Amino acid sequence: MKSLIQDMVIKKLGNNIKDVEVTKTIDGVKKQVKAEAITIQKHQSRMQRILDAIEARYPEVRYEWQLKCKHFSWAKNEFMKDYAESTQRDFIRTLRLMITALGKENWLNILGIAKTESQGGRPSAFAVRKSKRMY
Repeated sequence: MKSLIQDMVIKKLGNNIKDVEVTKTIDGVKKQVKAEAITIQKHQSRMQRILDAIEARYPEVRYEWQLKCKHFSWAKNEFMKDYAESTQRDFIRTLRLMITALGKENWLNILGIAKTESQGGRPSAFAVRKSKRMY
């Protein structure tokens, strides 16, 4: 049974990442790509697990606007510590997506999960689209 916070956050994040078109530059040619349905499904599954853990640890959090940086910090440092390194990287990507969808990009630097060009790596396959809907 989902809680109210899970419904609200999953709905908001789901609307923000669903069928997102991203422009990638490959050899100077811009190419439109879409996020695969399985990728979105995996992110939603990980979001659900993160929100379940936050709800179990912090029962006073009932709405998406009550989520604070400390909740994501706890999820990053305590909830994910028993997972394998590759699984932790997947959870970090989902955390990054959740924080961006909530409009709290400054938390990425605080948590140390902001992407920088100096780290290299592939660009993200999809991004967060800001929705004008009210939730």
